[in-house]
Amino acid sequence: MSTNNSQALTLASKQAGEISPSTLQETQQDNIFTVTEPRQVVIDPDGELHLTVGILDIVTFVVCPKTLARSSPFWKTLLYGGFAESIQPDGASNKEWVVRLPEDDPEAMEIFLNIVHGYFDKIPTSLDSKSSTGTPDHRYLYNLTVLTNKYDLTRILLPWARNWVKEIAKKVPLDTKTPDPSVTSLVEHLSWIAWELGDKTMFVKTVRYLILHSVTRKKGGLRHDYPSSLKLFSYNLEPTGLSSFIEDQRLEAIREMLEPVEDVVASLLRSSETTPGTVCSYNSREFECEMAMLGVIVHSLTPKGLYPIPKHRKISVSVMQLGYILKAIDCKSRVHGCDVYRDIRDEVCEVEGEVGTTLTQSHVQHLKAQAKKSGLAE
Repeated sequence: MSTNNSQALTLASKQAGEISPSTLQETQQDNIFTVTEPRQVVIDPDGELHLTVGILDIVTFVVCPKTLARSSPFWKTLLYGGFAESIQPDGASNKEWVVRLPEDDPEAMEIFLNIVHGYFDKIPTSLDSKSSTGTPDHRYLYNLTVLTNKYDLTRILLPWARNWVKEIAKKVPLDTKTPDPSVTSLVEHLSWIAWELGDKTMFVKTVRYLILHSVTRKKGGLRHDYPSSLKLFSYNLEPTGLSSFIEDQRLEAIREMLEPVEDVVASLLRSSETTPGTVCSYNSREFECEMAMLGVIVHSLTPKGLYPIPKHRKISVSVMQLGYILKAIDCKSRVHGCDVYRDIRDEVCEVEGEVGTTLTQSHVQHLKAQAKKSGLAE
């Protein structure tokens, strides 16, 4: 059994005994939660198992335990492998066989269970029908892919995954130039959806957005580029190793952006009256020209906290914001008009265009394997 399955089994076993509607009713006295009576959804009229799903909006699903057990090793082990959940009440006791899954989303679970039980006519071919209920497309599919990952059943989405992903991609094109607080959860949701379904194109887009627009936190790690943002993936599932990858790629991009500026400044600082540098293209007053250029560059960088040029690890702004600053600096000498602006701008633009486009081998292999399961493989 995979590590993913064993971790989920442990979590499910803990959930079964530690959280109950009565516990939440007690908490309600503090006006923190408002708990409604669990509603019941019958997936299988002859089902013997009751899955109690959710924390606040609790739904009890009546399902066939053997159908679930046949769907994946996870369910077989959970229901018939000696865990607390596998203990069926004595028929004479008139008690129901209940398994509690408080962390799962009820709306997504209903679709998940209908697929597993073979009721394909109840599965929406378009996510628009789910959006009309108040759940955004990306959140609905995110919650569903959380379940397929947890229960190792990505393959059950094969008939619908391609169409669903196309719908979302059309509706939420990511603008990598401007950070938008409203897309914070959306970007993280899309990165997970792409990771679970194996959509490499969408995954690269979300990775690029996060690399370009993430800023450092005082307590370490990265956050989105607006003041009240928390650490990346604080509330959403993170594709394996993605935060570390984003942090490494961000630092490399910053280093590459600062490099042409550092080279120009270093060359200008080496210049002297007897040995002028290589920046001025004239044969007279080279030293004077280069010192004038150095002056305007320092004058442009200093108010932005970029002179003396800091180490790349000390840069707290986003890659995109640093790019705006570097593409706006004054590099023109007032002596001959020599200017290195175009060289710096071109290198900065090149870094911006390439950032995040090369994934690790493990990322590529995972996405390829998932695409085969979901039907997204080309």
